[in-house]
Amino acid sequence: STNMMDGGQGFRTVKNRLVGTVTSWPSALATISAWDPELTQKYARHMGREYRAKGANAVLGPGLDLVRVARGGRSSESLIGEDPLLGAVHAAAYIRGFQSQGVATVAKHWILNTQETNRQSHSNSADERTLWEMHYPAWEAAVKAGLASVMCAYSSVDGVGACSSPGLQRDLKERMGFKGYVMTDWWAVKAHETVSSAKNGADLMMPGSNPGATPVWDDAALMAAGDDRVDDMVQRFLHGMIGSTAFDWAPCTEGISGSCELKLYNNVTTKEDADFALEIAESSVVLLKNEDGLLPLKRTMRLAVLGSACDAAQDQNPEGRAWNFGDYYTVGGSGRVVSPLTRTIYQGLEARGVAVERLASDSVDEAMALLEGGAIDAAVACGGVGSGEARDRASLNLDQHQFLVDLARRNTGGPKIPLVVVTMSTGSVLTDFAKNSQAVVSTFMTGQATGDAVANVLLGDANPSGKLVVSFPSMQSDLQDVCPAQTCTLSDGLFVGYRNLFGKPVAFPFGHGLSYTTFKYEWAKKPSVANRRVSMRVRIENSGAKSGREVAQVYLRFPGSAGEPEWVLRGFHKTQELAPGESETLSFELEERATSVWNACSDGDSGHTGSGGSGGGKASAGHGCDAEACVGAQCFTCRARIAWLMSAGGGSRSAAEARDQVCVREFPAVCGDCHADDIASLAQARRAVEVSPALVVSEALTTPCHAWRAVDGEFEVFVGSSSRDEQLKASFEI
Repeated sequence: STNMMDGGQGFRTVKNRLVGTVTSWPSALATISAWDPELTQKYARHMGREYRAKGANAVLGPGLDLVRVARGGRSSESLIGEDPLLGAVHAAAYIRGFQSQGVATVAKHWILNTQETNRQSHSNSADERTLWEMHYPAWEAAVKAGLASVMCAYSSVDGVGACSSPGLQRDLKERMGFKGYVMTDWWAVKAHETVSSAKNGADLMMPGSNPGATPVWDDAALMAAGDDRVDDMVQRFLHGMIGSTAFDWAPCTEGISGSCELKLYNNVTTKEDADFALEIAESSVVLLKNEDGLLPLKRTMRLAVLGSACDAAQDQNPEGRAWNFGDYYTVGGSGRVVSPLTRTIYQGLEARGVAVERLASDSVDEAMALLEGGAIDAAVACGGVGSGEARDRASLNLDQHQFLVDLARRNTGGPKIPLVVVTMSTGSVLTDFAKNSQAVVSTFMTGQATGDAVANVLLGDANPSGKLVVSFPSMQSDLQDVCPAQTCTLSDGLFVGYRNLFGKPVAFPFGHGLSYTTFKYEWAKKPSVANRRVSMRVRIENSGAKSGREVAQVYLRFPGSAGEPEWVLRGFHKTQELAPGESETLSFELEERATSVWNACSDGDSGHTGSGGSGGGKASAGHGCDAEACVGAQCFTCRARIAWLMSAGGGSRSAAEARDQVCVREFPAVCGDCHADDIASLAQARRAVEVSPALVVSEALTTPCHAWRAVDGEFEVFVGSSSRDEQLKASFEI
């Protein structure tokens, strides 16, 4: 049998009896903020052990939704953040870790699920290039790592329910080679799509009773799908469960009211789990600002801890709250995991013997009175914002945003007590308070270890090494907003998050994160190219006074003709713990795909609405062989393109080969009616092409459609500690 449980931050505490029996882990977004795939794999392995101990052999996770909409309610569940490469690396690590424990992973939510607003009714569309370059890479990596299952989303793609979309079969199963099973989200299949979901790629229907939803596939739907399709469903289910070793052990099968009850409610969390949750949380903390080296704070300081968020207790009654209630420690909804071990930031500092004066209100006047009393050495002020499933955030402000802004401003003009602001959020936030604060520390739903992790970082027991995986903008309008309509086109395309912020001011950029030490970068080997693979080595030296770790990030600038954003992440490595004066040499090997773009060719044959990505295949005037195909502003007839391929410059292909290339592979929607017997005077056409400089054919046309196209030309590369920090720079040509 299959025993499934939700998995946002661990084993979901859907019942009060489950509280305290499992670990409330840091969120996926927090975990990838450590930029350490080995840590992510160990994180998944620990969670997998708890799931198996509870009797679950499948986890409904990870979340592979790109953080495209900054206000997205489930951003903290994303294992991708703003960048597809970051997501691909961590997705593979997560799959390997969880499935090593005999627990099948169910990645969610296929596909283009980037907001909660109207999630059960709206339709998204994106061009093919955007899908393959931005939204698919993490799924591809998960498939290669042995992913057992995929969950299709509530929303639609191009007007068709995600569980009925042709992309399930064509892109996921055929092009990516996924051999596991596709399960629906609960109530995700509408009644009118009962048959199409069974035919087009869904393999396992999850029941539901919502109005307009299909509760189960009936005999008529399965008969319409056909015996071969039903056999395929069964084979895929067995492949996913057996391949993940989820059937290597026997889970309880008698329900939670039978003998399974003891297993389900047994306490499976351990001290080792708690210690490791703290390690992850510490590794994920991002030090955004540290003016004049205020942090770490001295233990002899007398601290004022200001604001309600610093001592916001976690509610321990999940059955008494709305199902999607979220707090500052865990996301609301199916990912919610609460724990009695959760400490607040105030409790974390107090437990370490620091002299603390607490103000639990968000009154600026009361806070100023405390600071002006003369006995305070430094202040820690907190702000938080929670979110949950089925709703997006109202804004990018913290709940205490105005309190923090006013406190920082008045303190600067008054007592000038050194001020540290700690943020606890589900994703990007506005930090207008930062300019008048000496230090800013950020966390992303770090679960039960929040208070201890923040306290350890503030006091220097842990040296922060986390980096932002989402951008903190100067203005909310700088990042993609929620689409309120029922039909939404992802017009931002490749320009998601930090990729759309170059040339604009940004509060704290993607990849940013400071340390209590400093690092020196130097080339050990500048970029070189062999067989379209780019290799380089970078030496990182701890040039400061404390031990610490650094994340070196590699960004590429493509030739202008490629149509890529200004800089794109193409590699990263986290150093080991380096003592002062110690160095480590990091090797970066960029495969051919790192310098390639997706070649969609004809819009008409892409299977997706939108601009088509590569810009090819737009029809102009004419019919048959005289129809015009255009790549950007460059247009030519089907006849001329075929003739050029038959010429020496085009490879001296036969008429049949040339016609197949143009009419079947490159421009099927435009040139499909051009038949070999319609092509007249080919010899004359060949001579015209060979002597005429007017017809210059785009390099995109030398690559098969719906495939990666290697880009030629001069590339620039920089290596640094963020998307805006250019420590080393070089160029290379392919």
